[in-house]
Amino acid sequence: MKYNLGKVDDILSAFNLIQEKQEKTNCKLSRLSSDVSSINTRINNQVEVLRSQVYVFSGNMGWLGIWDTTTGSYKGFINTGASSSGEITIARETGNVYLYNQDENKIFIIDPYLPGITGSLPFASVASFAVTPDGKRLFISQANSSILVEVDGDTGKTKRSFTLPGTALHLVEYPEAFLLYFSVAGTKAIYSVQRLSGEVIKVFDLPDDAVKITPFKFGNEFGLLVLTGSGNSASITKWDIITSTTSTVQVPDASEIVACPFSGKNYVVSTQNILIRTLDGTVIKTVVLEDTATQLTLTADGTHLVAVVGPGQDAKIIDTLTGVVSAGPSAIYPPTQQTAQLLLTQAQFGFVSK
Repeated sequence: MKYNLGKVDDILSAFNLIQEKQEKTNCKLSRLSSDVSSINTRINNQVEVLRSQVYVFSGNMGWLGIWDTTTGSYKGFINTGASSSGEITIARETGNVYLYNQDENKIFIIDPYLPGITGSLPFASVASFAVTPDGKRLFISQANSSILVEVDGDTGKTKRSFTLPGTALHLVEYPEAFLLYFSVAGTKAIYSVQRLSGEVIKVFDLPDDAVKITPFKFGNEFGLLVLTGSGNSASITKWDIITSTTSTVQVPDASEIVACPFSGKNYVVSTQNILIRTLDGTVIKTVVLEDTATQLTLTADGTHLVAVVGPGQDAKIIDTLTGVVSAGPSAIYPPTQQTAQLLLTQAQFGFVSK
């Protein structure tokens, strides 16, 4: 049998070239895999860091303080300008903080890991807003308007708008079902809007107008706890999405509520006490604060409750398991060494079913 040596050499050369390219490709894939692993490790480390953080805004000085419950100290500050009021929402997948500054008429986007401001969106008279878990979309309700706008989180451009029964208050998102829940003053009801279809429905009635809405989501359960009324007429209504039924429990003097996503336990301010309750309304522990908390928030891991008790006063931290009260975020801000008026705290990062 005869062989054409020229062609054999060409084939061997081509084979060697292919093998060389394959080795280079494998080397690149190995480096890429290493880079991805490094990125994932860095992200996981960031996530763990963010889980122990709470955010405290000083309205009179305009500083957003990042408080670490592990170290018991501030770990960073961002200045967005003074604001007579504010609202914070957190994108639960990225951990980015969205702070509405009323006086600046802006929603600031803050990377808490840097920490620093990464962008801002101009909006005046914001009544309530919600952010998708990835931060790609914001839903913004403005005072005295029945229009809810969907905004691109990167560009600030309006993508869509929804006509509601009135100004949406206390916006809560349920991203798995593309739903937004809200209340409307004077209606004594909770409504929802379907993000994809734009359909608006009344979900359930309330004894009075909503004062606060907090979601709970763990396992297959999702629902809302709604605080209504004040004084002796204050009550909390529980609604479950699966059964679509409600139950209401009277909680005299209740003024604030927050729920733990991992257990369904909820924490209610009643005069100078914090009531630790199960989802059915059973009080399992009463924590005596000796001050009336104006706002509550949970750390993302649900292990600590933070209570703001008044202008110029240090906040307090409550261990959610034992009920032990200890010193929380200080009202003395290191950047200025002045006494801050702590307007609000929030820490909803990680609000997902485990």
